[in-house]
Amino acid sequence: MEKIVIVGGGAAGLELAIKLGRKLGGTDIAEILLLDKERIHFWKPHLHELATGSISLDSHCADYLSLARENNFSFYEAEVNGIDREKKVVRVKPNFDENGRELTPTCEIPYSKLVLAIGSKSNDFGVFGAKEFSFSLDSFNDAVSFQKNLVNAFLRASAMINQGKKLGEEQLKIAIVGAGATGVELASELSNAMHTLAAYGYKAVEKQCELQITVIEASERILKNLPEGISEKVNSILRKRGVKVLKNSNVTRVSEKGLSLSTGEFIPAELVVWAAGIKCASFLSGIGLETNELNQIITNTKLQSIGDKNIYTVGDCGCVPWIDGPLPFVPPRAQAASQQAKYLSDQFQSELNGKESKPWRYIDFGSLVSLGRYSTVGSLMAGFSNKAFFLEGVFAKFMYVMLYKMHEYSVRGFFKTLLLNISRGFFSQTKSRIKLH
Repeated sequence: MEKIVIVGGGAAGLELAIKLGRKLGGTDIAEILLLDKERIHFWKPHLHELATGSISLDSHCADYLSLARENNFSFYEAEVNGIDREKKVVRVKPNFDENGRELTPTCEIPYSKLVLAIGSKSNDFGVFGAKEFSFSLDSFNDAVSFQKNLVNAFLRASAMINQGKKLGEEQLKIAIVGAGATGVELASELSNAMHTLAAYGYKAVEKQCELQITVIEASERILKNLPEGISEKVNSILRKRGVKVLKNSNVTRVSEKGLSLSTGEFIPAELVVWAAGIKCASFLSGIGLETNELNQIITNTKLQSIGDKNIYTVGDCGCVPWIDGPLPFVPPRAQAASQQAKYLSDQFQSELNGKESKPWRYIDFGSLVSLGRYSTVGSLMAGFSNKAFFLEGVFAKFMYVMLYKMHEYSVRGFFKTLLLNISRGFFSQTKSRIKLH
């Protein structure tokens, strides 16, 4: 029996496990095993909304064990820290509970086909103080931690103002390093969330202190990987919402009270979010496979690693050639991860039936950037036309929401997705606009 092990339960890994489980699970053909260090799944493009309290973790997460039971695959809570290609096993770290008691031990898990879907993390580029004094948005735990600190910052400032005390220069100021999609989406959501927080009992803060959000970008424009028209439009919207955008600015140091730029300027900030660049897990560069400077595994057009035909990648951790594309390699986007999951599930089934696999071709459907509850900017149909359609406003927001609904549908199925969204609609009428605790 084929043993297909998938490492990482993000959008790509989970969708692949479910598709393979529905096709091959519960048979004597293949066993599907999903590994992840967390017990629940949360869609990564929504992390900026979770970080501002705009959405709830409980109503937007999915339980791996429940999905495994429903879709004929197995789940094991573990964090992989090595691969032995000769023995064809993955090595996992021991897992501990909040009291330090061991839950799962160090062990080796055998595979016949291994799919790496471990995603990526923020790249701090070795900047002094970045790890110690800034937040990242790599996981739902990071987002929840930031949201709690945001509310605490307002509570602390409001109490000081009510007592007639002067706020520190850095208080209620937020700096976001990196103006990619994550950075600008977070900045826009924060501009709404900070004023909403002020309306929910922190009026003294709104009256007596300027709420400041600063986005720092090293290149000459924000959203440098998207069309220039989208970049200019988003830049204009951010400035209208009071977000300060600094371009051609490199961060050299992060401290408790803010960050320093290469120009010598100091940006005071109580909360710093690092959203500049990505990097994959360091162990990937030590398993004998060809990798690039970001620790992404170099693959062929069939998503197989160069040097080992039994190891595949989906999502951000793979560097995949873009066939007939405008760039040499496929960019790390959610739509690419979803397309790769569908391709690989089809190819594994074809190979088990003795058919030859075909190369994977990435289709770029465009890019959408969410800028709050009712505003989205982007372009669509980029892969089908030399000229993409520019979108903004309510229709663009609808298309952005539909991307998430398509992910939910692939994970939960039609009826559960329908019922879940109906329940969210009713629940939204009984709760505050953002999370306040």
